[in-house]
Amino acid sequence: FMNAKDKVLEMGCYKGEFTQSISKFYKDITVIEGSQELVDIAQENNKNVNSLIYSIQQYISYYGYFIGMIPPSK
Repeated sequence: FMNAKDKVLEMGCYKGEFTQSISKFYKDITVIEGSQELVDIAQENNKNVNSLIYSIQQYISYYGYFIGMIPPSK
């Protein structure tokens, strides 16, 4: 089934309840949420979970593009 060393990408976490529930199955969780307000709530609700929770804007500013976008040429 699932191994605790697996990574997962969660798209849209709302307030982070699902993030909490999958944290027992995944060691590395990256979450992308469209609302900065919900990102703040989800981060607060998941302080003890090994997850990176980004707004879409934070993700793009860090990585330079978002899934579904054409990566910028270098």
